[in-house]
Amino acid sequence: MCIRSAAQIAGWKKVTEPVHQEGGTIFCQLWHVGCVLHNELQPGRQPPVAADNVRVFIETSPGAGILTAPSAPRELTTAELKDIRTLSNRR
Repeated sequence: MCIRSAAQIAGWKKVTEPVHQEGGTIFCQLWHVGCVLHNELQPGRQPPVAADNVRVFIETSPGAGILTAPSAPRELTTAELKDIRTLSNRR
């Protein structure tokens, strides 16, 4: 999803307005590296969180210019998604 201009906002309203009229919710994820993250960069070296637990096979850098495969992610749960949504509504 790309929202950088008034024209893009108008274009996305063609999608979001019908969803809202049916009681649905849409959110725009501003930044999340998801499954391309290395656990060395995570608090407590936890696995990265992504939409699923499928590991991607590209090279990433956890620091100091070292290239390595990203860590295997863990799937974000429905309960966690509800918590994230609640937190974002508080801001």
